[in-house]
Amino acid sequence: MRMMIALVIFGILLLFSSFYFGVKFFDGKLVEDSYNAAIEYDKKKKIINDNDISIVINSIKFDDKFCRIAGDVKNADNIVSLKFDSPSTKLSISQNVEIKNGKFIIELKDITEGNYLIVAEVKVKDELVRLEKPVYIKK
Repeated sequence: MRMMIALVIFGILLLFSSFYFGVKFFDGKLVEDSYNAAIEYDKKKKIINDNDISIVINSIKFDDKFCRIAGDVKNADNIVSLKFDSPSTKLSISQNVEIKNGKFIIELKDITEGNYLIVAEVKVKDELVRLEKPVYIKK
C-alpha cells in the first residue's frame, strides 16, 4: 500500500512539474504553416551547404566594457545585414558594425561576459539566407 501511495504521489509531482516547466519555458511561438516553413528552411540550408558559406571569427578583443570582434563571412560577397544579438537576455546592445569586402568589424560598448550570437543575412543566387554564429565573450 505504501508503495502504491508513493507511486501516485510521484506521478502527480511529475505531472505538475511538466505543466510548470511547460508554462515557464514555452515562448508561445508556433509556425503557422510548418510544412512550407520546413521546406523553405531546408532550401536555404542547402544553399548554405552547397556554397560553403559560414561566419568566421578572426579575433575577439575584450577590454573592460568594450569589445571588438573581427571576422568575415566565408564565400559570400553580398552581406545584406549583420548584427550582434543576445537571444537569452533579449537586451538591446549598443553596437557599431562595419562591413567591407565580406569582412566585418563589430564594436560593442557595455558588454558583459556571456553567450551571444552573430547574425548575418547574405544574398546568394537571388536568395536571402540567414547565418548564425554563437560566440562566447569572456574577459
